[in-house]
Amino acid sequence: MATNRNTTASQRQKSNWLRVVQVLLVATFVVAVYLLGLSMVHHRFFRGSRVDQNGHVRQ
Repeated sequence: MATNRNTTASQRQKSNWLRVVQVLLVATFVVAVYLLGLSMVHHRFFRGSRVDQNGHVRQ
């Protein structure tokens, strides 16, 4: 019985670490996408560029 408890505790500990790593990776991905989007919006709308009749961006 003691062996089963140790195995179960070990599995729970691994599961917790995997969950922490997963949350950190998702948070990093979300922040990276947010920063990329922020940079794209800033570049597009605050650099004085215009879209001509053909849909091309002119500076």
